[in-house]
Amino acid sequence: MFYIIPNNARAIMTTTNPPSNKNLPAELPFDDSMEGRNDAIKWSDLQASSTTLPDLETAGRMLIKERLGYLPSLNVTLAIEPNIRALLMAYQKGETTFDIMLEQADRYIKLARNEDIRRNTTLEYDHSTYELYSSFLSLFAHKAKERIAKFLGYAPPVEYSAEAEMFIRKILADDTIYLDEKITTYDIKAVTLITYRTALYEHGKATADIIPLIGSNLSSLSV
Repeated sequence: MFYIIPNNARAIMTTTNPPSNKNLPAELPFDDSMEGRNDAIKWSDLQASSTTLPDLETAGRMLIKERLGYLPSLNVTLAIEPNIRALLMAYQKGETTFDIMLEQADRYIKLARNEDIRRNTTLEYDHSTYELYSSFLSLFAHKAKERIAKFLGYAPPVEYSAEAEMFIRKILADDTIYLDEKITTYDIKAVTLITYRTALYEHGKATADIIPLIGSNLSSLSV
C-alpha cells in the first residue's frame, strides 16, 4: 500500500465520520489580505492541523503527494489535511471503502492543487512575463523546454508553459538538486501547471479545476 497508517491510529478517536461531499467548498478559504505572501500560514489552519488526528499527519501528507505527484507547501496543504486524515481514519475503521476514500480525498487534493496554482502563477501573462521568460536563466532555457516536452509528449505553447519552464530552469540551475532522466516531483509540478493552464484557456476554469491529478495518472505521461 502506498501510505502508512500507524497501528495506534484507531485509538485516537472512537468515532470519526468522513467529510461530507455536500460541504466541500468550490475553493479553499483564502484571506485576500494575504495575497502575495505565499508562505504565510493561517493560524486557524495550523490549529486545526495540530489537533485533528495528529498521528495521521505523515500518512495524510504521503497520500497528498502520492495523488498529486508533489507536495505543495504547508500554507496550501494545511487547509485540507484534517479532512484527509479523517478519510484515512474512516477507511482504517472500515467505515468507507478504499475507492471511495480515494475519490473523496482527490476532491480535497484538487482544491489544494488549484490553490497552489492560483498562489504561485499569473493566469494572465503580460508583456513583463514574456520579457522575463526571454532573459531568466536563459542558459537553461533549451534544456528546460526539452525536459517538459519529453514528459508531456509535446512542446506546449509558451502562453501555457512560460512559468513552468522558468520553474524548471531554476531547478536545473540549483547545484543542490540533481535531475536524472526519470520524472521527478519538480517535473510533475511543472506539468501540472501546464495542463491546468491548457484546460483553463481551452475549456474554462470549471473544467481546469477538476482535471485529473497527475500523480494518480502518471501513465498518461511519457515517463
